[in-house]
Amino acid sequence: MTIQSPWLKGAIGLALFALVTGGVVSITHALTWSDIQDNRAYAASQALRSLAPEPDYQLDLKQEVIRLGPVPALGQTAEFKIYRARTTHDELGLLLLPVISHQGYSGDIKLLVAVDIKGQVQGIRVLMHQETPGLGDRIEQRKSNWLEQFTGQSLQQLPDSQWRVKKDGGHFDQLTGATITPRAVVGAVYQALHWVQEHHDTLWMDDIQAVRRSL
Repeated sequence: MTIQSPWLKGAIGLALFALVTGGVVSITHALTWSDIQDNRAYAASQALRSLAPEPDYQLDLKQEVIRLGPVPALGQTAEFKIYRARTTHDELGLLLLPVISHQGYSGDIKLLVAVDIKGQVQGIRVLMHQETPGLGDRIEQRKSNWLEQFTGQSLQQLPDSQWRVKKDGGHFDQLTGATITPRAVVGAVYQALHWVQEHHDTLWMDDIQAVRRSL
């Protein structure tokens, strides 16, 4: 049968183009998904080790791990892992918490927060974000030192009212031209510290199996 209508020919051609394009995208995604996941896993591993550097800490990614289900206070909506690092004297020294803020300007902001036994922040790394280049993306350590202002801070040192950006009357600097992103990070770290404080005794038990059973 010969198709006479130019409109129908165009519609069929467009449909075929969409099918081919969709197929190519799906195949490309399938081929690259493993690489993407591997790259993210590698980046997370590097971030963990940068926050618990040798020789000061011993980071065992197999033994000192706590698997948890959803924890809204950390922004986690599915199963995730917390790691613990020990000092060279085999004493627990750091908790390494993956934290997600759902309040970013362009989407979720995934962080890794290192907290010591006193509840002080020892460092933060950005694992993933979609913030605006040149503005919100300056939360990345390689683009600015903005994250360094959290180091040494705790709920004991700063009252609740100060866990805000300066524009909102708080302690933390905002980024020029980008206030939503810093607000999201400050809020996420604040919530994480409260969660650690609430579960302090359990999280720092020496017996990792007892910790897993208790949380």
